Amino acid sequence: MSIASYILFWVTGFGAGLVDAVAGGGGLIALPVLLSSGMPPLTALGTNRLQSCAGEMIAMGHFLQSGKLKLRSVLSCLLFVIIGSSIGTIAVQAIHNATLTKIIPFLLLLLILYSVLSRRLFVQQETPRLSPLWFAAIFGIFIGAYNGFFGPGTGAIWTTCFIFFLALDAQQAVMRTKPVNIAGNLASVFWFVLQGHVMYSVALTMALGQIFGASIGARLVLTRGTKLIRIVFIIVVILMTVNLGWKAFL
Repeated sequence: MSIASYILFWVTGFGAGLVDAVAGGGGLIALPVLLSSGMPPLTALGTNRLQSCAGEMIAMGHFLQSGKLKLRSVLSCLLFVIIGSSIGTIAVQAIHNATLTKIIPFLLLLLILYSVLSRRLFVQQETPRLSPLWFAAIFGIFIGAYNGFFGPGTGAIWTTCFIFFLALDAQQAVMRTKPVNIAGNLASVFWFVLQGHVMYSVALTMALGQIFGASIGARLVLTRGTKLIRIVFIIVVILMTVNLGWKAFL
């Protein structure tokens, strides 16, 4: 790949890291760029999963340092997430590249439509709808499996579920998303690496961008809070909807 391509990958990593730290959904930016570079779908999924770990770890570090995130609050989720993500990753690798090429744009579009149409997105609930253990078991497996199979938007889905089912505010929901997402991504990366579906030079370039973007995004979450999270999430959803529509009709 050319130098210009690697510059684009760095910028993409920066933008994805910034958005992911603030509202989740950085994969909605990163994966389409990877696919448009001509990578096979499985390689794009594996590379995206690896590069996203860097930004999420940086963001989680900032949240832990601030004292506002306690890892014990999500410990019950981690085992279920690892199991679910492994199942999803093994399943997606059994699908032919040509089939994945057709499936991925529809999955992206469905995710974006869900985000736009969900009226309760980022609206804090009065009381929890599930106990922490039931929440961990149900969503750890299912969101973990989605993360392993596809990935983009997992952070936004976790954020929504934390708010809707555990009655957290948006800031706490975004912060708790990081450790569970990291666990799912690392489990998924293990299986992708095992099958050789990672382009390390691109993943490293994007990871460097992720580190800078996530550092800025994490500070914004801690200082600006819920209002900024809503605004960034809506902007990302609109831009990705326009991008997908443009590619679909031209």
